[in-house]
Amino acid sequence: MAKLSNKESDKLRYIFEYSVDNGIFPILWINEDGLIIYHNKAVSHYLGEDNLINTYMYRISSDVKKDDWTCLWKSLMEDENHKFIFEFYNKKQDKIFTLNFLSTKVEYDGVFYCHMVMVDITELVETNNRLSKEKDRAEVSEKLKNAFLSNMTHEIRTPMNAIVGFSDLIKCSIGGQFANYSTAIIKNVDYLATLIDNIITITRLDSDQVKIKYAEFDLMEVLKELQVKYFVKIKDQDKKLKIVLDNYDSFNVESDSGIVSECIQKLLDNAIKFSDTGDIHIGFYTQDKNVTIYVKDEGIGIENKFHEIIFDRFRKLSRLTLGAGLGLSIFRSNVKLLGAKYNITSRLGQGTLVSLTIGITPDLSLVNPENILVENVGTDILENKQILVAEDLEINQLLIHDMLLPYKVDIIRCMDGNEVIEKFNEIKNIDIILMDLDMPYMDGYEAARIIRQKDKVVPIIAQTAYTQKENRERARKIGFNDFLTKPITRDSLVKIILKHIK
Repeated sequence: MAKLSNKESDKLRYIFEYSVDNGIFPILWINEDGLIIYHNKAVSHYLGEDNLINTYMYRISSDVKKDDWTCLWKSLMEDENHKFIFEFYNKKQDKIFTLNFLSTKVEYDGVFYCHMVMVDITELVETNNRLSKEKDRAEVSEKLKNAFLSNMTHEIRTPMNAIVGFSDLIKCSIGGQFANYSTAIIKNVDYLATLIDNIITITRLDSDQVKIKYAEFDLMEVLKELQVKYFVKIKDQDKKLKIVLDNYDSFNVESDSGIVSECIQKLLDNAIKFSDTGDIHIGFYTQDKNVTIYVKDEGIGIENKFHEIIFDRFRKLSRLTLGAGLGLSIFRSNVKLLGAKYNITSRLGQGTLVSLTIGITPDLSLVNPENILVENVGTDILENKQILVAEDLEINQLLIHDMLLPYKVDIIRCMDGNEVIEKFNEIKNIDIILMDLDMPYMDGYEAARIIRQKDKVVPIIAQTAYTQKENRERARKIGFNDFLTKPITRDSLVKIILKHIK
């Protein structure tokens, strides 16, 4: 590289000095004592003074102390650079600037100085503050939406509980045409409840309120619970179907058990809707690090051209079938949330198989639990059992009392959580607790928490109109053993008691 002449060097030095003096970034040089020995013009714009030469850095603001400068200098000598954010009120502009000070130790003629560059981050900070406030407002709004949807479900299901429950009792008590009327009421209320649940679920999915919570769970336990639930559903619909489990081995999966269960339920609902006879198979198989869960029916089947369309909202194979066309669209949305895949194979007149494939974390110590057939469980063990029923609505208390009347159980009634605690401490050998979550004075969550401090064994069943996953997770953490979702029937009530009672 050619050596520059003195004239060229002077010109470059002038260009450099001019660039520093007139640059947009404020630059200062400060000695060990904190005295400003140089600053460019940009500094004046922010600090409000045209000339700060020979001004101590710690006197530019009442918020800056001499000790602050001493600490900064010490830090520079140790680390060679330091940065801090400082808010400065400029009287001339009547404005508060947020400045990021970037300080570096430099040496010139054997003397150390602080070379400081100020970066204006006022607009960035204001934007972040605004975004933070908007985020807080969005979180509050989301909580309000969740509360609204939760309360909406509760308020709708509470009267439905009485309608379905007493209709079920009427059907069991009288025969003939009136029994058919009761069956029709129960079927239509069940359809209405499903429709409402689907609409609320769609709303939550659209507003991104459904959050995935991964945890390890036993897939086989989920399938067995669904077999029991849908055994009752098929029986109520008078269909000659049978739910068949193709697996009986415990298998652990790392996913969201609630959403996986909901996916299987939507497939079962669809299989039952389009099948009148035969078997509906549910099971799973593993391949590599994935598990594929499937539902297979022997129903009417689906033409190839409809295989993807049926997963769209409001799309139905026939106008003659009940439903709004939401179930399979919810299934597809949940599959997407899980990061899973789904597949469908079907032939007209031969049936349909729909599956979803998710990642797994297998448990190598697999066990083979006995498969319990619901229809073989006896009810004689309920005689003389003490059942504590916590319900704030008298009509619901009466409903449970009349449902359990044939089984000769001893029912202890409570109107709120305080009465639950009082009765539990007073009466010995309570066999099971059926408790509403939403009660005055003390709710079911708090009552269960207090009971679990004294008793870790007694089964506590959440009897609730809430269907949100968040409510169930909260209840499980407190110590509830299971859930009975309103509206309830005698069959579902007795079966859940038999499941947990000794």
